[in-house]
Amino acid sequence: MPYEPKVRAWLSRAGWSADEVEDVIQESYARLAACAIETIRNPGPFFFQTARNTAGSIVRRRRVVPIRTVADVDRLGAIDPGLDPEEELSAHEELTRLKDAIEHLPPACRKAFVLRKIEGLSQKETADRLGVSQSAVEKHVARGIRLCAAVLTRPPRESGVPGVLTRAFWSRRAGHD
Repeated sequence: MPYEPKVRAWLSRAGWSADEVEDVIQESYARLAACAIETIRNPGPFFFQTARNTAGSIVRRRRVVPIRTVADVDRLGAIDPGLDPEEELSAHEELTRLKDAIEHLPPACRKAFVLRKIEGLSQKETADRLGVSQSAVEKHVARGIRLCAAVLTRPPRESGVPGVLTRAFWSRRAGHD
């Protein structure tokens, strides 16, 4: 396309590396291939907007930190070996609480949450896999985040996952130490 050099220059000025610019351009072309090109009135601005949206998608994907589901939380290897035993147990309890919170999400919410936040699928891929709209996926994931956050931000005795050391953490956090 005649607009490609301008889009490349714009991305380079925005701080994207040569490889990243190439990725954005290629993914933009893939998106354009899926469009009805004959209906595009202004190809230059359309290509810029497509590249901008593509770049935004790439940035959002980079921010997603996949969480792997594991039946045995000990196998996650997420606990810092430099922690003292109390902190290690507290961290283990927190991971267990997160796992339990996810397991107790409503079924549709849990499926969307796991696909998006744990398996790292895009919103579109999740919607396609579940046979729902992207808006429904967004709502399910937002609800899942709110419900998990509610469980993880209350003291353990209220969340249903008791733990002596976690209670000590919460009392320190509340200033009752």
